[in-house]
Amino acid sequence: MKAFKFKVGYIYVALFVVFGTACLPDEQNIDTNPNLLVQFSADTIQFDTLFTGRTSLTRRLIVKNTHSRAMQFSEISLLTPQSPYQIYVNGMAGSTFQDIVLEGGDSLLLLLEVKFPETGIDTAQLVEDVLAFKWPTNIQEIKILGWSQNAIKKPKQVIKEPTVWKAGKPILVEDTILVQETEFTIEPGAQIFFDQNATLIVENSIINMNATPENRILLTNSRLDKKNVIGQWQGVYIENSVSNFEDMLGISCVTIRNASAGLQIIGPSVNNSIFITSCIIENIASNGLEINNEKGVTLVSNTLINNCGNALVSHTGGVSQFIHCTFVNLGIGVFRQTPAIIISDTSGVVSSVDIYQSIIWGTYPQEIETTFEIPESRLKLENNIIKTSDQELAEHNIISQDMTFLKFQDPINFNYRLDSLSPAIDAGSNTPILSDLDGNVRDELPDIGAYEYQEPEIE
Repeated sequence: MKAFKFKVGYIYVALFVVFGTACLPDEQNIDTNPNLLVQFSADTIQFDTLFTGRTSLTRRLIVKNTHSRAMQFSEISLLTPQSPYQIYVNGMAGSTFQDIVLEGGDSLLLLLEVKFPETGIDTAQLVEDVLAFKWPTNIQEIKILGWSQNAIKKPKQVIKEPTVWKAGKPILVEDTILVQETEFTIEPGAQIFFDQNATLIVENSIINMNATPENRILLTNSRLDKKNVIGQWQGVYIENSVSNFEDMLGISCVTIRNASAGLQIIGPSVNNSIFITSCIIENIASNGLEINNEKGVTLVSNTLINNCGNALVSHTGGVSQFIHCTFVNLGIGVFRQTPAIIISDTSGVVSSVDIYQSIIWGTYPQEIETTFEIPESRLKLENNIIKTSDQELAEHNIISQDMTFLKFQDPINFNYRLDSLSPAIDAGSNTPILSDLDGNVRDELPDIGAYEYQEPEIE
């Protein structure tokens, strides 16, 4: 009799297991079919180049179970031991997760981050890993790719001793760098990356920022995932400073990008000349180039300034000359607030400005604005291409308000080299400027603007 009761109890348990499981919704029953696969939102997770010691932006991966029944992963894991990558599953961080159930027709969101350790290598290094989804009879894998970049980190500091920032390993500026009463040099080919609140201020110093078209100096933002976003760092401010060229400040072949302000030069107490040659200032939240050189002369040549929220050039005092420059403001990703060129004497200093053989263009009907209160202030424009309707300028310049009139190769991607149909080609005259921004020789009929048109190579 006791044996019979035991058998009856065993049957009750078995029936409960069978019928209890059968009562689960179909999507919660685990399918043991070995051939089942899940779908992924991407087959590769890729991270932008990231400086070592910094945490990346988060990447997302969606795993979709398209089947009617649940699937159970025995393990979701990164295959590289001590991987710099990290995954988040159901809000938990780690590198390995076990027994994860994904119901039928449901999705699983995985988040991925990376923080690369520092190494002694100067160049960017590819760091790979694999994210594996395993169950007893199958495995699916997702590739993970990222570039690790070491850098020389510069915290907030005041520099009062002769200093050289060298080319090679990138320099990462974390906060304000103030250079005072010393000599400061940035070598050709140096790449300087600035954090959000970082700026470079040079006061009463000797500054050397002279490179070549083949080996330019780059000053840009440290968030490398934001390649063309304005306002990512604070800009460059130079006051009462000169170069080693005796009583003049020379800046050549320097690119400044993605800042709140571009390059501001103030020289109220130093009788110096300023030479800005073959520079690029672009994608700036406010003014691209600000000049108030009260006691000196500023010469800007072969320089491209484009895509600024305010003026490309704001000149408030001093004597300046611009030759073979390209000033274009198409408002790509920025909200424009002023014309491209603003010349004034609002600082109380006479402004005397000459612009020759340059392009002044943009989306405003009138791309030049002058505000003079001092009788001696003036603006001379000769042999330029200007976006304006002012017929008085037509005698010595080419004017138009037709946006299709002036043609560039690829302005959306910041390429303002001349298109083969550009009216700027061969429209200039001989000047002392014998080469262009790229270092190409100008011919006997030079083109207007910073670039000399180059015929495409025939393969």
